[in-house]
Amino acid sequence: MTLICPYFINTGMFDGCKPRTLPMLEPKAVASRIIQAIKREEILVTMPGFARYILPLRNCIPPKLAWALIIKVIRFPQSMMGLRAFNEVEAA
Repeated sequence: MTLICPYFINTGMFDGCKPRTLPMLEPKAVASRIIQAIKREEILVTMPGFARYILPLRNCIPPKLAWALIIKVIRFPQSMMGLRAFNEVEAA
């Protein structure tokens, strides 16, 4: 079994999303990496690769601090606010 943890992928699923820290991943590159990981029987694949080292750190700090870092430093929630699907749900 292979767990794939990608960042935002440049597909319709993320229309309107404006990531502030890293550019979106391209679908072909993600698909190639997934196929490669399955063939190699890798357990965990993060894209971009350095995220593999960030995920365990999240478990070493208090949850409130983790969320503060996600919101203030990475600005993850703000980058999702432009999603077309998010805005359609808000309007309903």
